[in-house]
Amino acid sequence: MNRVSWAGWCLAVFLMCVSAGAPAQSSAGSNDCGFGENSLKFKFADGKSGCLKDFLNTIYGERNRASTLDAASRNLLPNTIMAWVANSQACPMAVWSHTNNASDRAAQEQEVLGKCQAQLDERIQKAGRTPGATCRCEIVLKDGISPLSSVDYDRRLSDLITQSRSGQRPLLAGKPSPSVSAPAPVALPASMAAVPAAAQQAQAKPSAQTPPAVAAPVAAPVSAPVAAPAPILANRKALVIGNDSYSHVPKLLNARADAIAIGKALTELGYKVTTRQDLSEKDMKSALRQFRNEVEGGDEVLFFFAGHGVQLGSANYLLPTDIKGESEDQVRDEAIELQRVLDGLNDKRVKLSLVMIDACRDNPFPKGGRAIGGRGLAPTTAATGQMVVFSAGAGQQALDKLGPTDKNPNGLFTRTLLTEIRTPGMRVDNVIREVRKKVVESARSVGHEQVPAIYDQVVGDFYFRR
Repeated sequence: MNRVSWAGWCLAVFLMCVSAGAPAQSSAGSNDCGFGENSLKFKFADGKSGCLKDFLNTIYGERNRASTLDAASRNLLPNTIMAWVANSQACPMAVWSHTNNASDRAAQEQEVLGKCQAQLDERIQKAGRTPGATCRCEIVLKDGISPLSSVDYDRRLSDLITQSRSGQRPLLAGKPSPSVSAPAPVALPASMAAVPAAAQQAQAKPSAQTPPAVAAPVAAPVSAPVAAPAPILANRKALVIGNDSYSHVPKLLNARADAIAIGKALTELGYKVTTRQDLSEKDMKSALRQFRNEVEGGDEVLFFFAGHGVQLGSANYLLPTDIKGESEDQVRDEAIELQRVLDGLNDKRVKLSLVMIDACRDNPFPKGGRAIGGRGLAPTTAATGQMVVFSAGAGQQALDKLGPTDKNPNGLFTRTLLTEIRTPGMRVDNVIREVRKKVVESARSVGHEQVPAIYDQVVGDFYFRR
């Protein structure tokens, strides 16, 4: 077995050059990677090629990529697994990688992730913070392929450049032996630790004869412990709407409470969340339009709606609070067609669209005269990269309460979802299926049939919490 093991060197000379004003060169979509070992390429998730030397410059810095390229040039690139901190904008830098020909690739991947995460947690603890789900490691290179898209890579590179230019320089250390795994020095964001400017300057200009020493981060003085908000992950965005106070159809009791609770939970998980309540037609369409304009390609997007919904023919409509429902044509004009929401997100080419609709209640329109719509929502079709979840199946009613003594402020689907999305290490699709299982069990305990409907076309592995 040929094994080369090393720890990442967090951006080193690369970020020093960038912070001094040197232009950053992205490897995304590069066609000319040079000659010899410098010509090695890998693939991004969107099919574009990247130059390995540029990728390694971003991770390790110019002077520390030599042994990596040497290993890759000896046909070890297909056996390389590398983990990198996922949220470089708000978390300390952490990198770990192994190159060998081990047959148990799954075990090697878990080892790399585990060591990267241990390194990351150690850095956070040294800064006086408690490790949480928002700061985690993820695989960024495996078997010559990066799960990052070229857009994701460029955005993350931009985040790191922003860190450097704002004075959050990495600490430097001497180059280790290639056969020894050692923790990478790391840049701590200013909100987590402060390093005196004089110490930074000394670290930025090491002696030519003596390897520079790693200066321990000096915690900023505080008068009392302050609970810091969870860092917002740049590529996770959510719009949460809860409509209770309908003017012309029956009011609801749980929708606003459901939206508030979901919004809070998603914020804790690192989403940039917009929570809105009791929206009229104009305000609801405006909120959706603004959210769509904020979404960018490669984002992980979540849309949650709690309120009244109705099916007309094969289409589903989400109802604003001022809906009158005098005719089907009026509902089609004034309500929000769910398919338009899905199409709008699909047009943005987001990496993941998770749409959850807790609107499968009794038909809100009067029973007298010609009926408008029916109970529940019609089956829908998810595009590639989308998962659509209804709180109940076709023709079923979603429960707000499990009985007269039930004091939980949230409906059955939402309260179950709030518990399950906090489960670490479980993929999104498994979380949603666990929610369905527990909703079915709880509903049947009171003699009711409620089976959340799942329409899943997600490609790849995604997590609420790693």
